[in-house]
Amino acid sequence: MGGFGQVAHRLFYGDRPDPETGVDPVLALLDGTRELLAEVDHRNRTLRNLPASVCPEGKLTEELSRTASAGMPLILMVIDEVQRAFSHKEYGEELNEVLTDLAKVGPSAGIMLLAATQKSDSKSTPTGFRDQFGLKFALRVTTMHSSEAILGAGAYGEGLDASKLPPEGKGCGLLRGTGDRGASRAAGPCAPTSPTAQTPRRSAAAAGRYGRPPAPGPGWPPGRCPPHPHSVRTLASPSRQSVQGSLMKLDRLLGGN
Repeated sequence: MGGFGQVAHRLFYGDRPDPETGVDPVLALLDGTRELLAEVDHRNRTLRNLPASVCPEGKLTEELSRTASAGMPLILMVIDEVQRAFSHKEYGEELNEVLTDLAKVGPSAGIMLLAATQKSDSKSTPTGFRDQFGLKFALRVTTMHSSEAILGAGAYGEGLDASKLPPEGKGCGLLRGTGDRGASRAAGPCAPTSPTAQTPRRSAAAAGRYGRPPAPGPGWPPGRCPPHPHSVRTLASPSRQSVQGSLMKLDRLLGGN
């Protein structure tokens, strides 16, 4: 995962202070989330003052996000093992509050949160936090209850049960929330592990062509995210053929149901 430092504004590991740098990654997560919430407020004030022809419904449009002078590029915060943040003795309660708030209000301003966890129960990953995500993806789990906790209430009734995914279907899972009932039985591309290390390099190369984000540094001013000259595109997205192949493979693994 170290390669993602090539494309990330900030990158932290673990949930304990680094003995060499003294940086506390959990506190850094809390501070970063506060800053992004302040950025959401800043963007919403800006969007409210724009004419409806430029900003319909007061929400950030794709065109605006790609306009360098607007200064509102898409921002993605990624948290792996997010349950570790919620269980932190000192900052856990506030992290639950601010991360839930960011997941709720961030998307309309172009600030999105991607969270992953192996502990989907309500005690480890609060239900209020999980419910803010409209798009949910579940890999294979051991019980129907775990699948329902990830995909949301009613998923089992729609025929979505990640506990039924076969062990050999590594990388495949169930996607819910696309708005298309047929697409709910989707799967992520079953990519081999070897290209994973290439993803940051390919993304960095794309960023170099379309406008490299500022290099990670000591931090940007409170309440303002770093300026971005252009929207960053990525070469890491799977091709349509790759996705279709994965869906066909998942369908075979599920017995064609």
